[in-house]
Amino acid sequence: MNLPNKLTIMRAILIPFFLVAMLWDAVPYGNWIALVIFAIASLTDMLDGKIARKYNLVTNFGKFMDPLADKLLVSSAMIAFVELGRIPCWIVIVIIAREFIISGFRLVAADNGIVIAAGIWGKIKTAEQMVMICILLADFGSIFPNAADGIAVFENVLIYIALILTIVSLMDYRIHALLDDSSFVEVGAYVTARNTDFNTQDHETPADGVVTGYGTIDGRLVYVYSQDATVLGGSIGEMHAAKIAKIYDMALKMGAPVIGLVDCAGLRLQEATDSLNAFGSIYLKQAMASGVIPQITGVFGVCGGGSTIIPGLSDITFMVKDNAKLFVNSPNALANNYADKLDTADAAYQENNNALVDEVLEDDATVLGRIRQVVAMLPSNNEDDSNFVECVDDLNREIPNLEGLADDARAVLTHISDSNVFVELKKEYAKDMVIGFIKLNGTTVGCVANQVADGGDVLSTKGAYIAAEFVNFLDAFNIPVLTLTNVKGYKATVAEEAGMAKAAAKLTYAFANATVPKVNLVMGNGLGSAYLAMNSKSIGADIEYAWPTAKIGTMEPDMAVKIMYADEKDADKIAEAKAEYTTKMSSAMAAAKRGYVDDIIEGAATRKRLIAAFEMLYTKREERPLKKHGAV
Repeated sequence: MNLPNKLTIMRAILIPFFLVAMLWDAVPYGNWIALVIFAIASLTDMLDGKIARKYNLVTNFGKFMDPLADKLLVSSAMIAFVELGRIPCWIVIVIIAREFIISGFRLVAADNGIVIAAGIWGKIKTAEQMVMICILLADFGSIFPNAADGIAVFENVLIYIALILTIVSLMDYRIHALLDDSSFVEVGAYVTARNTDFNTQDHETPADGVVTGYGTIDGRLVYVYSQDATVLGGSIGEMHAAKIAKIYDMALKMGAPVIGLVDCAGLRLQEATDSLNAFGSIYLKQAMASGVIPQITGVFGVCGGGSTIIPGLSDITFMVKDNAKLFVNSPNALANNYADKLDTADAAYQENNNALVDEVLEDDATVLGRIRQVVAMLPSNNEDDSNFVECVDDLNREIPNLEGLADDARAVLTHISDSNVFVELKKEYAKDMVIGFIKLNGTTVGCVANQVADGGDVLSTKGAYIAAEFVNFLDAFNIPVLTLTNVKGYKATVAEEAGMAKAAAKLTYAFANATVPKVNLVMGNGLGSAYLAMNSKSIGADIEYAWPTAKIGTMEPDMAVKIMYADEKDADKIAEAKAEYTTKMSSAMAAAKRGYVDDIIEGAATRKRLIAAFEMLYTKREERPLKKHGAV
């Protein structure tokens, strides 16, 4: 065992002796002995880390045991002070709960490959707690009885400062887990609420319930805000919103993404119209930023009422599975409904029924990891054309038997992407449509694909809707579009009929209006106007490929022949007509001969052919008729 680990073990061994001296009245000068032991233990905490880093003696045992020994020492002292009546029990519960939360968070984050370093607020919190414990142990009030009242006030101030720092450091932790190590710089740390009406004068509002600032993800600048539900429920007031608005102003000037970590009870009722205006100011900033810088939101707790518009105005939204709630109206406020009957605020319900939510993930750390992954896929702004990474995968890698996966677009996208990485969005919302990001030769490509295996070979209203929104997003940020087409027509139900025409029109418009490089691959069926809506050559695809077995035409040959030869009874003639129609009117070759398909490619060569196509289209420039904006 090396020296740093020995010092850590010694610190843990000193804890029982510290408690005996502190709590056993039979020990003479017990408080002073406890103070000396605590000081020695604190000194070992300073030394073990410095020695380990200086002499390269960092071990897994040390990484685990060092923070554990610290927490045991401080927690033991705090609990002992409760026994002695020096610190209120509820304050100690909050402080210790924070340590449990952070320790668990670190473990989950580490399991996801995220290393969370101690932030500046965490370090300040630890230092202040050490000072507070030392002063309480010294018990200066008994030494200087004439100044006992003033000393008591000073001790109480230290206790409440420790509480505030505990809350702020907890709020700060999500940000440190999200960003590169030691990259976060806080902005507006000293801002607090200005309002003192009603009961707000009885509450501390550190940072007014939201930590704001900037840092880096994989070296790229991002701006972040993180709300804290322990400060007036995370409610948005005047100064809270002003901090978020300031971050947006900075992000727009610098052309960098904004990431919101949401845990918000909604409007701060004590501030009334000021709070309403605060909401509006955030909405305005988000609207102005839309299509200029990426906006990503993670919902970690409550997101209710007007605060739901914040993820609604974002580009990508994630939710935590068990803790997050998203609702415009509470389930219990809906007529004839209760949360225990149908929890419409639940993350699973929102993921399946609301196109706003891109993915529900197990815990905070997983959400933060996914945000980092998505940021790595996106450009920093709508003028950034440098969003690529070095490709370590073989550009000419062939993929045997890929055509056999024509019904599983998700698998195809995974196989053709660099290092087989496909980042999917809105997986649970529309089973017939797959959307997400891949890298091809290090460049991000947005993908839209029909998913026959899960949703059938038809286009649904939901599928068309999320695909149209995604294409608009890709076009706004100059991200090339790849479509994998395998569709026979539209989903035929009464419910679908109510919105299908408009949804299909929106999808058609999105593809036709997009000026980014657009490549379409017909893997299976490309039939009817549903095929046209899927980025066909007819509505502007720059390159269209087809696999040899693809069918491209108005409808299935069987159906076409039945219509054209409705009165024919001779089975042989019908079979002959079907074969002829398939060859002449419904095959990939037939479409290629008419110029609707640029090339028929083998499945195994798909990756290298797509890479070549997008490289050719890299410098594409295309103008549209002058207009304010479309109206579809």
